[in-house]
Amino acid sequence: MATRHRRPRWYERDYKPTDPRLWLYGPVPSGFWQIAENRRRYMDWLGQRLGFTHLEDWYPVTLKHFTANRGTGLLHRFSDSPMAALKDYRPDHEWLEWRFRKVPGRFWQQRINRRRYLKWLGQQLGFRQQKDWYQLTRHHLEARHGRRLLSLFKSSPLAIMQDCFPQQQWLEWRFCQVPGRFWRNPRNRHRCMNWLGKQLRIRRLEDWYQVSPQQFRKCDGGGLLAWFEESPSAVLKDYRPHYPWLEWRFSQVPAGFWDARTNRARYLGWLGHQLGFCRIEDWYTISYDDITQRHGARLLQKFGDSPIAVVRDYHPTYDWREWLFRRPPRRFWANRQNRRRYLDWLGEQLGFAHPDDWQRLRVVDISTHRGQGLLKRFRYQLPRIVREYLTHR
Repeated sequence: MATRHRRPRWYERDYKPTDPRLWLYGPVPSGFWQIAENRRRYMDWLGQRLGFTHLEDWYPVTLKHFTANRGTGLLHRFSDSPMAALKDYRPDHEWLEWRFRKVPGRFWQQRINRRRYLKWLGQQLGFRQQKDWYQLTRHHLEARHGRRLLSLFKSSPLAIMQDCFPQQQWLEWRFCQVPGRFWRNPRNRHRCMNWLGKQLRIRRLEDWYQVSPQQFRKCDGGGLLAWFEESPSAVLKDYRPHYPWLEWRFSQVPAGFWDARTNRARYLGWLGHQLGFCRIEDWYTISYDDITQRHGARLLQKFGDSPIAVVRDYHPTYDWREWLFRRPPRRFWANRQNRRRYLDWLGEQLGFAHPDDWQRLRVVDISTHRGQGLLKRFRYQLPRIVREYLTHR
């Protein structure tokens, strides 16, 4: 059997290049990469070849860069890790492992590494105090080499902070995203409301009426508010279910609240008590301001800004006489049927029993009996008023 002869290596021949960059001439001699000066010289050359002018430029380097530039043997010495080769090249530099394309195996499993990364991330984001970290989002981590760390904690910045700094008391609702099903737990909602009450300086339960949705959001209560469909009253009913909350006293009533007759009746019962009304006739004195200044502006809008329409809805079976209100409905006196109803009532008030009695009617009789609008419509001409009434009586 013929003996195969090994082809001599270039460094085994008589020719010995004077250029110290031996990797340019083929396989390097045994033990070449064990010499630190050779490794340093190669890395200097590779950096120039790749156009690197700063140490920061090295972070994107990969295995392919070494193999394409005769550095496979060097990289083998460092278990094919460009990062390990760079730490050997410049041990004085603080290399940030997470900025390389591939971090060492189980790097993120070590808490000390996670803390180093968060310290660096905080500097990048300008976070100086604990409260600044509540602004942390998944985007911050994904955009700054923390995607693998994020996946380790199920995409939760909160879980990362709780793991790395367990001695701190983290308030989940202050983060941009709370854990899944967090708000389903009544205890979590209660904790959040207790904290919000301190932030908003709430001393009595009635003080909550003044808190707007904007204030909830400003004090990191937007997540809880969203859970209750942006309704402060729903939040408070859940927080203190035994307190008799009056929905209309909140800055925002629940959607569709005024559509329910029972809600309108509750409000008007409360309003009558506020105004000292004891008899149904007291409602004739109700004014637009009485309702708007007592949290009923939206109710008025539902009834065309008419207090009379609101009262008629409250007591629909009562025989309301519109002229006894402070201001009758618009164009009330333009309706002949309304004028006849008024004059029927006026005749009763004046004791007129026969048609001839109307000859004694005076302007003052009408003006003192809430009929000023009728007088204006007929330009104070009593004969015309009486003639129309008696003709169509």
